[in-house]
Amino acid sequence: MRSSTRFRLAIFLGMAAAWPARAQTQDGANFVRSVWMDEGKIFSSPAHLHKKDLTWLLPAAGAAAFLFSTDRGNMQDRIHTNPLARDRSEMLSNVGVGSLAAIPALLEWQGWRNRDHYQQETGWLAARAVVDTLVTTEILQVISQRERPTATGGGDFFRSGTASSSFPSMHAASAWALASVVAHRYPGWLTKVAVYGLAGGVTVGRVLARDHSPSDVAVGSGLGWLIGRFVAGEDSPPRKLFRPTAQASSEQPSTEPGSTYVPVDSWIYPALDRLAAFGLIPSQTSGLRPWTRAECLRQVREAASRMSSDFGVADELVRALRSELENPTGKLTLNSIYTRNGGIAGPDLNDSFHFGQTWINDSGRPFGRGFDSYTGFTASGESGPFFAYVNGEYQHAPGTEPYSLPVRQTIANLDFNPLQPAAPDADTNRFRFLDTYAGVRLGDFEISLGKQSLWWGPTADSPLSFSDNAEPTKNLRISTVHPIRLPGLLRYLGEIRGEFVFGKLGGQQYTWRPWFNAQKLTFKLTENLEMGFTRWSILWGVGHPITVESLLRNFTSLNSPNGPSGVGASDPGDRKGGFDFRYRIPGLRNWLTLYSDSYSDDDPSPLAAPRRAAINPGIYLTHVPGIPRLDFRVEAPSTMPMEGDQGGTFIYYNDQYHSGNTNYGYLVGNPVGRDARAIEGWATYWLSARNKIEASFRQVKGGTRFLPGGSTQTDATLKNSFPIARDLRADLMLQYERFLIPLLGGPQRNLSGWVQLTWEPEWRLIR
Repeated sequence: MRSSTRFRLAIFLGMAAAWPARAQTQDGANFVRSVWMDEGKIFSSPAHLHKKDLTWLLPAAGAAAFLFSTDRGNMQDRIHTNPLARDRSEMLSNVGVGSLAAIPALLEWQGWRNRDHYQQETGWLAARAVVDTLVTTEILQVISQRERPTATGGGDFFRSGTASSSFPSMHAASAWALASVVAHRYPGWLTKVAVYGLAGGVTVGRVLARDHSPSDVAVGSGLGWLIGRFVAGEDSPPRKLFRPTAQASSEQPSTEPGSTYVPVDSWIYPALDRLAAFGLIPSQTSGLRPWTRAECLRQVREAASRMSSDFGVADELVRALRSELENPTGKLTLNSIYTRNGGIAGPDLNDSFHFGQTWINDSGRPFGRGFDSYTGFTASGESGPFFAYVNGEYQHAPGTEPYSLPVRQTIANLDFNPLQPAAPDADTNRFRFLDTYAGVRLGDFEISLGKQSLWWGPTADSPLSFSDNAEPTKNLRISTVHPIRLPGLLRYLGEIRGEFVFGKLGGQQYTWRPWFNAQKLTFKLTENLEMGFTRWSILWGVGHPITVESLLRNFTSLNSPNGPSGVGASDPGDRKGGFDFRYRIPGLRNWLTLYSDSYSDDDPSPLAAPRRAAINPGIYLTHVPGIPRLDFRVEAPSTMPMEGDQGGTFIYYNDQYHSGNTNYGYLVGNPVGRDARAIEGWATYWLSARNKIEASFRQVKGGTRFLPGGSTQTDATLKNSFPIARDLRADLMLQYERFLIPLLGGPQRNLSGWVQLTWEPEWRLIR
């Protein structure tokens, strides 16, 4: 077995063995004794076969014999993968095993926290099945000593060293053992599709990575499934691994229903923000979104319970939110069908990494001078703890002419990249998935995988770390559903929410296919003060190998080598920090809220060197005196630090990742850009909870150390949202823009706008 694989499995084994350590000594001894007894039964099971077992054993043996005989031909003639595909397949199989392992681990933790016997027992059983599987497969690998697949096929038995034997696959066996336990403990077709789908992905990934032959993974998968069934007890009640207590819950599964996330551009967020600014939702953590429908409903009910009779505007918001969120969803629901059509008359800006964006915070949709159109749908599904969401749309946008030679030369110098050819961008005509994911709820946590938006900050304009300015990233997300309060002295930290994300950035031209990991904790210290801490980084990609060493360095090293010495396994990645807060001002609690978002690229946190950080302060006036339906907000994002203009290679840029914080060409953070300051204001008149008129102004000033002569972009925007019929809504946008970027020529202007019609039938296709 390869040393890196052995190292990963050693970590996995240690994690599995660590679960019992939290229990009492007697129970830990029972766990070890149970594993010992399991191994005896597993290896003696052939002596206890019955005639009825031949009905499945003979077909399985025949299938295995067929795979053994065709392994060499399959690996030589039918399965061809390049080095990049092999690396990606290996990574995905590791992620699949880790995702499956996280399910029982979180169940056990949640059961311990809530004294839920059934959840705890599931975690213990899964740990026991994994340990049984690892011990069994390790013994079989030592005996078989089978060669791993090579360019010429490989696969001979008794030819490899004991450290590199491939039969049976330990990854596949572990994945199927975990899936088998979870599927048995929480039966249901959606559960089985989810966990067995992950396990199947692990199995296929090991073959495509050329780590195993098909027979290795087939036998490993079958062995893991059988061990999981044996441990979980297919025909008998689940084994009791520890004594129930008086506080323990019933023996039946006590799963919380899963809940999809509310899209970050939904009207629900500004409505809940306004209620929180009125002091009606003291537990709200605004800097960590999106929220699930369940969390939004919890906030609405909290606001309703605290509202007095003199809150006329707030009462209207609460009633509209309850009508939206208390409407039950089906197992499969068609939420909406929409079409947006409009265009840009005049030259536009479509490069936030260098010059700016005409249309911002629009999920990375392509746009250009001329006619732009987007037609799509949203659908969701919820079944027990599982949930899924799909947003797909057909996009049309005009192409763009190539930059002139002087502009391309300047861009190459700004980014330290080769000069690019003068190639025009063709028209965009494509179907594209935006937020599209599936997940499971485990107690206080939801685990989801797919294309998912992030919004990590309390600002109305894009947060500096993650926003919906770019297309949703492909990521794995583990998030707390509701704010939680820790026991003991930690309760003074107040209500806490956290999120862990591991994903991938797309469309980067330089250092292709980078990954990212991100973590955020938000603390509601008092009813009026919220603080959030962010840590995230870009890592791996072409030229930066995906290894355990580089991942550990990403989290533990204190320096970052520059230049050529930073390439390879020694590169810890481009690490970043963030800090944000929100505070309701004393004496004006229900009137004024002060907040700020900040970001650091070369420091562990903006608090460590605030004069070197990007910042976006803001203030929110919840209602204008005498005009209760009018609110006002001002923000001032800046990626030009207070200590002075640092140019364009400081914030949002890295000497190893020259495409910076972008996903398919758009900044994942604030579109103010790499070296600029802006002032922004919004005045919103609330006709009702969903119907409003919003006027906004935005001016961005770019630094002269970044662009020759600097830059100025000024936008004035008017938006309106109103109902047409019971399930049909219209949204309008009209914008005037003027920009002066000497590198692109003299002052230029454009007028743009669009009309969107949205039908919201809420059809429950499966109830």
